[in-house]
Amino acid sequence: AVVLSHSVLVLNLMKFDASYLSFAKHLPLKAFTRLINWTLIFSVLLLPELILLVILTPYSLINLLHCFVFAISGMLFLKLLVYHLKANTERYMKYLLIFFFVAMLAVLANYYLVFSLLMITVSVSTFLVKYNKTDLKELAE
Repeated sequence: AVVLSHSVLVLNLMKFDASYLSFAKHLPLKAFTRLINWTLIFSVLLLPELILLVILTPYSLINLLHCFVFAISGMLFLKLLVYHLKANTERYMKYLLIFFFVAMLAVLANYYLVFSLLMITVSVSTFLVKYNKTDLKELAE
C-alpha cells in the first residue's frame, strides 16, 4: 500500500526530472550513481512509513528489512514503468492496477522477497542499459 500511495509521486518526479533537470543527464555521472541517487530519494520518501512500521509493529529486524527491500524495489519498478510508458498517465494507471494485483498475490503467497528481487533485477538492469539511450524529452511532454 505504501508503494501504491507514492505511485503518482513517482510519475510526477519523473516528469519534473525530465522537464527541469534534463541537464543532469549530460553531467559526468555514471548510470550507477544516478541509480543510487534515485534509491536514496525513494528511501527518504519512504522513511516516515518505515519509522511508523518500526514503532507500531513488533516485527523483527529481518522482517523490517524485507519490507524496506519490497518498498524500494516497488518504487524502482514504478520508475521503470514510467520510463517504459513515456509518462503517459492514463496508461500508467492501467499498468499500476496490474502491478497492484500481482504484488498483492506475491505477498499473499509469501513470495514477496522473490518478487522484490525480481523487480530489483529488472529495474536495475534496464536502468543501467537504457540510461544513456532514453530521451527524457518524451517524458516532459
